[in-house]
Parts: sequence; C-alpha cells; structure tokens
Amino acid sequence: MCLEDLSDDDLAKKVQAGNRLAMNVLVRRYERRLFGWLLGRVRNRHDAEDILQNLWQRVLGTIRNYRPGSGTLFPWLIYQMRSCLSTHLRSRSSHPEALLADVLAGAENELGRNVDPSLDLLRAEDWEKLQRLLARLPVEQQRVIQLWFLVGLTGPQIADQLGVPENTVHSRKLTALRRLRDLSSGGPLEL
Repeated sequence: MCLEDLSDDDLAKKVQAGNRLAMNVLVRRYERRLFGWLLGRVRNRHDAEDILQNLWQRVLGTIRNYRPGSGTLFPWLIYQMRSCLSTHLRSRSSHPEALLADVLAGAENELGRNVDPSLDLLRAEDWEKLQRLLARLPVEQQRVIQLWFLVGLTGPQIADQLGVPENTVHSRKLTALRRLRDLSSGGPLEL
C-alpha cells in the first residue's frame, strides 16, 4: 500500500516514526484546505504562506503528542494552526486592540461559508455588537476573551502567551464574561 492510500491515523504514525515521505504526503493532503482557511482569516497571501510554513514546522515538533485513534487528524491540525495564527497576530500587533480587529475582520468574512461552524452561531450584526462590548473591557480581559473564544486557545496556552499564571487567565475570563453579560443585558458596568 502506498503512503497516499493510508488513513490519517496510519499516516500520522509514520510521521511520528520519522518518515519524511509520510510528512510530505500529509502536507499535500491538507495544504490547500488549511491555506484557504488561513487566507480567509488573515486576508494576505504572504502572511497565510508564512503561517502555514510555521504550522508544518510546529507539526514536526509536536506530532508525537497526537494520539492516533483518539480523534481525527484534521481537528488536531486546526488546533495547531490556531496557535500559529495567534502567534502571528500577536507578533504584528503593536496595539492589543488590533488583535481583536484582525480576528473579527477575518472571521466576519467566513460567516455563511460553513468553514468554521462556530462562526455561523453569530450573525453579522452580532459581530458589531460583540466588538463594541469587548472594546469596553480592560485590555487584559479583551485579550483573554480573544485568545480563548476567537482563536481557540486553552487556559494554559493563553497563560504561556501572556506570561501570567493560569489562574489569572481564568479569573480574567470569568470577570470579562460577567461584564459582557451585564453590558449585553443593559446591566450595570462595574469599573
């Protein structure tokens, strides 16, 4: 059986064993799909290519963490790519509020395209409301909400990226969600 005919899990096992040809097959299998996903978010071909390159380097370094049989490979790749995307957005943003604008603008383009089902939960006018509400939060809370819900990182990953303890991340998230709830229902805003 040739490598192209292997299932994702079998291909991942070969990559984990150090088979470079299997890695080439993996790249060919998902490159176009992942590139389209990225291009829809960053809206710049050069940036999307850079992020995709970073993804494949990351995959080579973290493929040992993938557990064949525990799920499908594609969601694991998306998870890895979201981390690369987050790093890219942070690195080119000298102003924290630019991260929100970039993520929302990219996500807004995806509404109705069925690329990311979570985006279909929000209608276009909800993005505008969400952007206004998030702008009223302190920057530290905005960043946690952006990285958690819009980029898809976990608490430990956010803590690592922001250089704060994980408990601080959870505290900021909880406080931000309470404030967003109050703001969206017209309740009081505690400063």
